[in-house]
Order: sequence, then C-alpha cells, then structure tokens
Amino acid sequence: MAPGVSFTKATLSYPVFAADFDPYNRGYLVVAGGGGENRSGVPNKITLLDASSRSTLDVASEIDLPRDEDAVMSLANLASKDGLVTLAGINSSEKSRLADNNQHLRAFAIDYPKKKKDSDEAKENAPAQEEGSISTAGKTKLFKNPKAENSKKENYQRILRLSPAQKRESASKRIGAIATGLNPESELVIFDATTATPKDTEVIQRIYPKEGKEVNDIDIAEESEGEFSVAYCTDYEVYVRRFTYDFAKKKSKSDSKSEGAMAAYTMPFNDVFTPGPRPIIKFLRFLTPHHILLCANLPQRKGAELLVLRKEPFRPGEIILRKKLPKRIKATSGLDVCALDADRKTGARQIVVAVAGHDISIEVYTMEYSGERTNTLSKFSSVTTLRDVHPIQMTKLAFSRFHSPWPTSSEAPAKSPGPQYLRLASTSLGNTVVVDTFSLNPVHPRKAFSRYVLKSPRGVLSSLFDTGFPVLVIGFVLLVTLILLQSYMDLRSEAYGQLNTVQVVPQSIKNAMARMNLPLPPGARVPQIKVAPTEASASLASVGAEATEKAKTAAFRLADVLQQYSIYPSSAATTDSKSIVIRQDSNSSSDEGRFETVVYNSEAEAQSADPEAKHWDDLTEEQQEKWKQRLIAAGAWTVGEGETILKAVMWREVAKFVGGAVNHALGEL
Repeated sequence: MAPGVSFTKATLSYPVFAADFDPYNRGYLVVAGGGGENRSGVPNKITLLDASSRSTLDVASEIDLPRDEDAVMSLANLASKDGLVTLAGINSSEKSRLADNNQHLRAFAIDYPKKKKDSDEAKENAPAQEEGSISTAGKTKLFKNPKAENSKKENYQRILRLSPAQKRESASKRIGAIATGLNPESELVIFDATTATPKDTEVIQRIYPKEGKEVNDIDIAEESEGEFSVAYCTDYEVYVRRFTYDFAKKKSKSDSKSEGAMAAYTMPFNDVFTPGPRPIIKFLRFLTPHHILLCANLPQRKGAELLVLRKEPFRPGEIILRKKLPKRIKATSGLDVCALDADRKTGARQIVVAVAGHDISIEVYTMEYSGERTNTLSKFSSVTTLRDVHPIQMTKLAFSRFHSPWPTSSEAPAKSPGPQYLRLASTSLGNTVVVDTFSLNPVHPRKAFSRYVLKSPRGVLSSLFDTGFPVLVIGFVLLVTLILLQSYMDLRSEAYGQLNTVQVVPQSIKNAMARMNLPLPPGARVPQIKVAPTEASASLASVGAEATEKAKTAAFRLADVLQQYSIYPSSAATTDSKSIVIRQDSNSSSDEGRFETVVYNSEAEAQSADPEAKHWDDLTEEQQEKWKQRLIAAGAWTVGEGETILKAVMWREVAKFVGGAVNHALGEL
C-alpha cells in the first residue's frame, strides 16, 4: 500500500453489485446485492456500513429483501435529515414481470445510528446504543412494458445515476437517470428525483437508443442550478443531452433536440492496416461540464485506455487526450471520478480518477483543471496502484463526494479544518467490500480557503511547484549564468598567462564540478565487464522461465469465463440462463489440464445435447478431486476461490461429444 493510503475491509453474506456513499460525506456507505430469484440460499440484502474510521468498516444496519425477487443491481443515495433515501433497482418476481407489473425502482428510508454521548456517566445511565434502521419507503416502475415475453423475463434496471449533490444554502434538488439491461428494446429514462417514488408525471425525458442498442453507462453534470447535462454511451457512440429543468413547474426546456439526437462522439473504424473490431466504450464520467472521461476496452482483451472527450454546446466532440492503461490490464471492470473543491478565485481544481482492472487491481490518477478562464485539463498523473484488492472479480467502484471544509462565506473566520480524506469503495462477487482512504492536503497550508489536492506519494517535488516554482527557476538560471561567467573569466585569464582572482562561483561548487565524470568523446566505447553466471542465478533463471511458460499455456480462468457470460457463482442457473459445460479435451490424457468449454443458451439445451454432463454436486468425491487437480494445474482455478464457483458450471468426462451448434468460449476470450 502506498504512503498516505489506508484500507478497511468487510465480508458480507452475499455478492455485492452496487455501492454509493452518503452524498454529503457523513461517513456512511450503502452496499447491496444478493443471489437473486433462486433457491441457492444466498440472500438479497441492503447493508449500511460505517466508513467513518480509517481502521474499521462496521455494519451499522441491514435489511433482508424478498428471495422471490431479483437481487439489487444498482443504487444511489439521496440525503435526508436523519440519514438517506436510497433508490435501488430491483426486479419484481418473474410472475409479476410477465403480468407487466415490474416495480423495478424501489426506495428505502435509512436512519443513521444515534451518536454516542460524550460523558462516561451519561453512557452508564443511557440505554444500549441504538442501531440504524432500513425500511421500505415505496416502489414504482418507469420503464415501458416490454413486448416480447423473453424481454419481460430478462429486462432489468441495470444502471441508476443521480446528479451530483451540491453544497448550497438552499436544498439541493437532483435528477436521476435509469437504463435497461438485457432488453432488445433499450430504454433510458431521466426523472425528477425529489420524490422517493417518482411517477410518470416526474419523467423529464425518455430516450430510445438507435437500433435498440444497450446503454453501457450514464453520468449527469449540473453546470448551474437547474441546468443539467446527461451523457450516455453505447458500445461505439457517446450522446449528450443538455436541458434546463424547473422543479417547481416540473417542466424542462432542451437546449437543442437535434443536437441531442446526434452522437457527440463515434468510435472510429480501424484503418486497412489494422482490421478487426473497434474498441468498446464501457464507462464514462463527467470531468467538467464540457469534458467527459471515456473508458474503452480494446478488442480481444488486448488492453484498455482512457480518453478525454471535449464537447462544447453546438460543436462536434473531439478527443483531446488519451491514456493507455498498463499492459497487465486486459480489460476494465469499473470507473469513477471525484472532483475536489475548486479555487474560489480561479475555479482550478483537481480531479481524481480510479479504474478497476480485470486483474483485480485499481489504478488511481489525478488531473488538474485550470478553471473556466482557460478551460484546460492536464495529462494524467499516476498516484498509486492498489493490487489484489479482492479475492475475485470486482463489480463496482465508488468515490465519496468531497465538499470544501471551509465556510461558505469568505467573511467567516477561517479556522483550520483539520485533516481531510477521500474514500474509494470497491465491491466484488466474493462478498467483500473494501474502502481505501486517501489523505488530502491544502495547496497552500498557511493560506485560508486553500483548495485541497491528493498528493502523489512519488511526486515529492509537486509541493515545491505549488508554492515556490518561480523562485526555483530564477535560482537555477542565476546559478547557470554564474557558472558560465566564471568559466569565461578563467579561460580569458589562462589565455593571457594570468591568475584569475575574481571568483563569482564558490570553490566548493567548482570542486564538485571537477569531480564529475565528463562525457566520452564521439566514437569511444564503454568498457564491458562480463560476469559468469553462478549456479544459483542459473537455477533462478530456469525456474522463472518454467513459470513463464506455464502461465502462457494456461487456457483460461474459470472466473473470467463466468464473468464474460454474466453467470455469477452465487446464483443458481435457471432454465433460461446460459449454461456452460466444461469437458476434458478429447485429444489429451486424463491427467492433462486441457479443457474444452461449450456454452449453451439454457441448461435444458445443455442436457439435451450432452446427457452425460453433470452438476458439481452430482460428481463423486473422486471425480471432484480429479477436476480440482486439473484446474489447479492449468491455472484456471485456485483453492482460495472456493467450490461455489465450480457449482456454476456443468462437468463432462472424456467421451464422444454429441450436440448441435455450440459457442466455443475459449475462442472469444
């Protein structure tokens, strides 16, 4: 862990899919997920976590949700006086969905635990500490009813985003946006989020992407009070809708309908020298009202990159900055940003970016925004890499919202606010929640109302540039000038056979320069020293080569296969879900770790095509042990991942394969 970063971890009883902090940074985090509508025994829950401490992450309250309904797949928090109103995406039961009664948007009222009393005497006389509470506040539906029966079963509220909470003297009024998943009739709904259960009258806009393309991500920016921008992306396109919304009259006015219908950016096709599919835009976030950060996965899991899209009103968008992620990140699984407080005069601020990789690592970067006067962004500056954050695949990244700790009025007495922190939550399919806490520092520690920044642990000189850069430049130029002047006077004195008595450079500096190694003349060769390798070094080299070759021959990771087909180890496969059969390669011996993976549209299709395929629990103990040894030898599974992940697929010993059309997952990974 890098200096200035601490982390806490909690393990829950269910896989976590959604997370969001208190919008006013009061120290609480809401997470949710579950096993869905199944008989696996995995519950569906919403959990309130106390994240105020840098050393502990405690459960403050929890609510069990019906197991005949879907798991929580998305959530966002609205602030209330005593806690939160959490909006969540939860599908009704399949029976209700088929009857066109899918109340997918739920509201929960969360009351925070009461603060502990200060005096010890009061603690002894007071009753036991009250816990927080979570209760259902309402449910509604905003999506149109799908027409196809299969769409009614599969459609769900995959994305939920709210506009950022503003720190104003009056109440911050917010809007929200939701989008469907697994629906060929894709839909995006923008609504008034001032009520817990919005109705059709609170719907601001309904957007139906062209050709029914699924919305991959959404974000909302508020440039000034009531002026909103909503950005969303499909696989290859980014769209931006700008409008003004009157909360009192419940009316909106679009800046330009024609502009919103046109793509702000389209991922270009490859040229003739690099044929193949285009990168896919998976995530987006507003950096400023006119700059959007895109995260794109390259085809065939060949990496990922960040792109900054500049989109001014009534102008085509353009990519002004690119950042290739480290080569070890073959694809990304999450993105979030946090804009720190702005300078009161210039509007300059720092933006923190976090990207989750499929290798279960998180890259943290910072960018500097110059303010509205020049409206420019700096390049990405690496802060740290958080490795092995979770045991298996991550599902969500979420920053806490940061508000300036200084008083709103500049005339108020400026007292030091004390230490400030930025928190980053990440969740995983392995039931774990991790909160990383970053220390923030004022740009000018001795100056009141100074904005805060996240200092890079490796960027020791950054503080000097913030406070004394002009002085350093002047000093460096003066030193170089004096050295050149001293050299000129020494050479002139030698030419006349005299001793130079004028010394403008201290003798200690001249002595240090004399001891420096001079560059070799052109054409000179640097002497090479060869050292014979010892037995130890040769042994280490062979071990390293052997490990590298084994890693190269690893065909796949079982967790990655399940992630690609959205099959979660915690949920039991239904008759309509994808079914994966893993069988030993018929061209290999029984002890070799080579496999063939076949994907069917349903479990019934898998059993019809290959009747000998068995669930994990139907295998004998001897067969289970053999499969475990094969998977470990191939690098496809580890003991730490547990048997739950093995129960999500079917298994087949070597035999003649019988079946129809199949989809080879290994060819697509």
